[in-house]
Amino acid sequence: AETESGFTPMSVSFDDSGKMNVCAYTGCWEGTGKVSKDPNFLMLSGQNLKFSTSDSADMNENIAITLDRKDNVAMLKAGGFAQPLICQKKGGQSADTPTFEQYKVKVSTAKPKPINFKNNKNARMFRTRLGEALTEGVNFAGHYILAYWGCGTNCLYGGIIDTNTGIVYFPDELGGMGVGLDGDFDEEPLQFQKDSTLFIFNGFVGVDNDDSIQGTHYLVWEVTKFKQVKFVPRNNKSQ
Repeated sequence: AETESGFTPMSVSFDDSGKMNVCAYTGCWEGTGKVSKDPNFLMLSGQNLKFSTSDSADMNENIAITLDRKDNVAMLKAGGFAQPLICQKKGGQSADTPTFEQYKVKVSTAKPKPINFKNNKNARMFRTRLGEALTEGVNFAGHYILAYWGCGTNCLYGGIIDTNTGIVYFPDELGGMGVGLDGDFDEEPLQFQKDSTLFIFNGFVGVDNDDSIQGTHYLVWEVTKFKQVKFVPRNNKSQ
């Protein structure tokens, strides 16, 4: 999606029931809209849909999607975005594809504990970045904050703050994530929600900086580490 400020990766899905999921930045507008359909067109309109990683009403958007069933071309209107889409029929989501709903957790409302920098060299090294993230509050897995920042061209580095204890974890998978390496690889790189332990990453994870493992990684956070529950490889067209 092109805007005045530049390129924004987006991922869009919707179905005949009115369910829509429009992902951009670090979260998704999700909900079920009104449906109007005939043999040629499917039209969805969702009012005031919440953004998955923010409680701010300013992030809510009205979203409309119109699909031409004959050629699978659609138009998306969401806030400042007005974008044509070339759609692919999923034929129903694969039964083994992890979803945020499958890994739902309760979101903590407790005040985050201060970050524990003692005996954590990495935490001290990224003190400023982590401190900024802490002020934003919980955004992942119920009581965690997933923070990330740039580490060079096509590179992201991150850590996970446990707001119950102040401990910061630096899982291998976030240690130099490769994004945007394939010119046709336009999915949202990071997808996560405050009420789910599922983390979806498009690219290659930091555990092994090898283009051969580029794809969609479905990772579940298990208290102190990630567990990969599914991986969908992607062919690198630049090779």
